Amino acid sequence: MTDSLLSAYSQKPAVPRLSATVIVVRQSGRSGADRRQLPEPRMSGAASLHSGDQGSLSMEHGIEQEYSALAGYEVLLAKRALTLRVLPGFMVFPGGVLEESDMDRVRNWMEDTSGEQEPLRTLPSAPDGFALSGGTVLSRSVTRNELYYSLLVGALRELFEETGLRILDSLDVSALSPIASGGTTVRYFGRRVTPERVRYRFDTHYFVAEAPASAKQDLQLAESEFEMALWATPQDILSAQDTGSYLLAPPTVDALSALCAYTSIETLLRHGVLPAQRDDDNRIDQFIAQTTKPVK
Repeated sequence: MTDSLLSAYSQKPAVPRLSATVIVVRQSGRSGADRRQLPEPRMSGAASLHSGDQGSLSMEHGIEQEYSALAGYEVLLAKRALTLRVLPGFMVFPGGVLEESDMDRVRNWMEDTSGEQEPLRTLPSAPDGFALSGGTVLSRSVTRNELYYSLLVGALRELFEETGLRILDSLDVSALSPIASGGTTVRYFGRRVTPERVRYRFDTHYFVAEAPASAKQDLQLAESEFEMALWATPQDILSAQDTGSYLLAPPTVDALSALCAYTSIETLLRHGVLPAQRDDDNRIDQFIAQTTKPVK
């Protein structure tokens, strides 16, 4: 075991930071017959998304193939900048840590009586799969429902800040209420908690959302966060990882593997569930080794 790996193991376990991420999906619009009818290159922020020959997924100088050989739907992944402290060079779903402003947005909506003396506004119950019960978060007391909506607001906020994509017209909580459970626009997918042996730990909550119709024009990557982005089927991304083309953290692999079980966006948004977490020591070892190596 290398010194750097020993050092990673010896770190005192950090308290996981609450975070949320959005798995954005879109219809691929391609079948096997379309394999050679590839779209023209187009720019998105600092990254150029374009297609190559035979639907391959390869990367060179920040240019990524958008074409996917499989029919069905595609997901959005972005490569984290090499200058970042956490997961540099890894392919991730857009997202980030929960902020006080996310909680303020929910609390302000609940307490806004518009000048009338009314009880607090109520929120539809969080989905059964949401395992947190509330408590003290960021030095304030929150209910289970407040925490769920705060994470949902945070996920959609991060998505907009990092990619320019806006799933809803507004982050007003009243617009989010109808999609709390069983919604057809955004669905709570599940949770992953970074194991104690990993240096940077997160309690991450995943949401699935269908890309807006304007996604092609609106996609603008935050240059400080990402080097490039791609749309591809979950199967193709996992295949590319197997060949060593991408760095994927275990939770991302779990999410992509779970997505493979759903053949349509409609089915995914109605029934999609991330299976319960099962940590594998060998996989954790491999991940720690990846995060301690210089990324090219």
